[in-house]
Amino acid sequence: MPYVKKKKAEKTREKITEAFFRLAFQSMGVLPNVSEICADMDIYRSTFYNYFSSVEELVDEISRELETELDEHTRGVRELGFRRSGEMEIFLNNVDVMVHLMKKKRLEHAVLLNPELNLPFRQNFSRKVWSATREVLRDQPQNAAESICDFVTEGVMSSVYQWLLKQDMPIGEFSRLLVRMERGILTSVR
Repeated sequence: MPYVKKKKAEKTREKITEAFFRLAFQSMGVLPNVSEICADMDIYRSTFYNYFSSVEELVDEISRELETELDEHTRGVRELGFRRSGEMEIFLNNVDVMVHLMKKKRLEHAVLLNPELNLPFRQNFSRKVWSATREVLRDQPQNAAESICDFVTEGVMSSVYQWLLKQDMPIGEFSRLLVRMERGILTSVR
């Protein structure tokens, strides 16, 4: 495919994705269908289907892209942290990195983390928060640690989602709030 056509195709795919997330964010709780996306963009349905076979495929592709991005950034933080400090510092740095990445793609994350939709992205993110918390609490008795992990995970998921919706706090301030919240909970059980 010639360079110009490839760039145009990438731009169209990007615009379809942007329209999807904008509409999904506006309706919060209901994902737009192909007809609604096409009407919003003033394109034919066949144009949509040139890029995605369904709305579900669009959601899956974007979810994978965002999960990969989060994983790549947090992996680097973990590797750096193991050389410099303990698990708590790694955990706290991961929170900071995730908050910055989520802010960069706010609409996408707000839609994918919407508890009403319960999309796989939210489930995967929740598992990652839970696992990271469990790793920090690995020396604690299993039942107590798992209850704390559930509590911390719900708090993080709810806080992040609400912050993405409201944007009522600067990134650094919100990140520090999450860090203080988690540090307080986790250090109180150590």
